[in-house]
Amino acid sequence: MSPVKARMHSVNSWMRAAGKYAVGLPLLLSLIVLLAPLVTIVVIARFVRRRWFSFRLRRSWPCEKFVLFAYTRSEHWAPYIETQILPGLGKAVLSIDRSQEAWKRAYPLEAATLKAWAGDAADNPIALVIHNPVRVSVFRFYDAFLQNKHGKPQDLESLVQALLETVEGVSERTT
Repeated sequence: MSPVKARMHSVNSWMRAAGKYAVGLPLLLSLIVLLAPLVTIVVIARFVRRRWFSFRLRRSWPCEKFVLFAYTRSEHWAPYIETQILPGLGKAVLSIDRSQEAWKRAYPLEAATLKAWAGDAADNPIALVIHNPVRVSVFRFYDAFLQNKHGKPQDLESLVQALLETVEGVSERTT
C-alpha cells in the first residue's frame, strides 16, 4: 500500500470509529449538563450540613470541649485509646463508647455529627477536632491501628502526635 493510501486508510478508520460515538457524545454531554446542578446542590448541602452540626456542637458543649472521640471496646484499640490518647486530650474531649447500645440515644447530636463527618462507613475509632464551625479536623484511626497490629506503629504514633498538636493549637486559641 502506498503512503498516501495508508494515510487515507488511517483517516477513514478514525472517521468510522468517531462515527460510532456520534450519537453517544451528545447524549453524554446532555447528561452532564442536566446532572451538574444536582451534583452542585448535593455538594453544597453536604458542606452546609457538616458545618451546621459543628456549629450546634460548639454551641451546646462547654467552652473547653472541642474534641469528639468515638471508638468501640475492641481489644485492638480500646486499651491504647484509654491509656495513651484520652489522657493527653484532657478535658477538651468528649469520648463516646460506640459499643454501648444506647449511645445514639444518649448522644443524638454527637451521633448525627459523626454520621455527617464520617459517613456510614465503619470509621472507628475516629476523632473530630472542631476548631470553629467552619473548620473541623478529622482523624481516622482504623488504618493506623491495623498497621500497629501488624507491627508497624509509625502511622499510629504520627497520627496521635498530629491529633495532640492540633488539640494543643486549638486550645491555645480558645483560652
